[in-house]
Amino acid sequence: MADLVLAGVRLPFLFGVLLAAGAAHLLLDRLLARLGVYGWVWHPGLFRVAVFCALFAAAGLLFYP
Repeated sequence: MADLVLAGVRLPFLFGVLLAAGAAHLLLDRLLARLGVYGWVWHPGLFRVAVFCALFAAAGLLFYP
């Protein structure tokens, strides 16, 4: 994969995947909060981190199988 160039700085391609996963996580986090899922979860902060890690891993595996 090619590197990303952002304001003259070369970044690894996975940085773009990280930003996309972060945006998807924000949307999913708001949806889960609105549905009241965090009231059923033992540790909401840990759950949020786990969801982000799952999104980032899934998105990374799309480009690096």
